[in-house]
Amino acid sequence: MAKIITNTDRLLTKLIQLQQDGKYSDYKFARILRVPRSTWQRTRSGDIRIGVKVIRSVLRAFPELSADVLLLLKGDNNGNANH
Repeated sequence: MAKIITNTDRLLTKLIQLQQDGKYSDYKFARILRVPRSTWQRTRSGDIRIGVKVIRSVLRAFPELSADVLLLLKGDNNGNANH
C-alpha cells in the first residue's frame, strides 16, 4: 500500500529542500527559523510534528510558503487539522 503524502509531509519536504539548497547546517537553518536546533532536528526527523512555533517561524522566514502553511492548518488529506 502506498504511503499517503500529507500537507505536513509536503511542507516538511519543502523546508528540507530549502535547507539543502542553501547548504545550511541544522544549526544555521534553526537560526533562520528562530527555533532551537533541537526543535528543528526533531521536526525534520519526524520525532515531533510541525508545531505552532515552527509554523510561525516558517511564515516569518519563508513567506513564499504561506500557501503550504494554510493547507497544513486546514488539515491533512484525511481532513484532520494538525495540532
